[in-house]
Amino acid sequence: MVYGYRMKADETERMKNDNPAPVRRERGSLSQVKSEKILKAARDLFAERGFGATTMDAIAQRANVGKATVYAHFECKEKLFSEIIVREGRQHTLALQSKPGEPLASVLEKFALDAIDLLLSPITVAVYRTAAAEAVLFPDLAKRFFEEGPAALMNEFATFLASAMAKGELRSEQPGVAAAQFFGGILGDMQIRALLGLADTIDLQYRKNMARAGVEAFLKAYSP
Repeated sequence: MVYGYRMKADETERMKNDNPAPVRRERGSLSQVKSEKILKAARDLFAERGFGATTMDAIAQRANVGKATVYAHFECKEKLFSEIIVREGRQHTLALQSKPGEPLASVLEKFALDAIDLLLSPITVAVYRTAAAEAVLFPDLAKRFFEEGPAALMNEFATFLASAMAKGELRSEQPGVAAAQFFGGILGDMQIRALLGLADTIDLQYRKNMARAGVEAFLKAYSP
């Protein structure tokens, strides 16, 4: 009986080796790939047509998947929109890194150029438009996008400014207000131009000039 039991165990092990179980990780990876395709298709269509005019059929067609696959990943169009808004909002992060002894003006100017590139990128502008256009129907989503995107970025920058104020590099004021003024100073009319589809009027030299002038004005206002 013991021998028979061992034979069964060995035979079972051999059968497992001959017919390995499906790897769940591969299934998960495939599902993730489809999910990303659906999100990209939906984001592009929302930007092109708006939320109301975009259908789940159109999203499935653009993503090259079945409609049932779209619903398997996202139960409704609102869920899709919510996921896109939150994801894009979380992309609003920039590193504030400085080398030992590096002047504050240099750190701020590099940050300003990175912030301008981020906020004027085609994807960011498209999502801004979509969130603004649907804010009346979906105020909670618009609020969430602002809180997890632009507001989070300004809060991170305000923390950096608070540290500089504590070190005596800047005059001690309200960091949150200073952060908002900094972004207003470096962006000027560029974000409005981009939102109106006039991004082609903003060349690299203009971006650099706005960043430099914005930083200079900021430092004059907040110098110790």
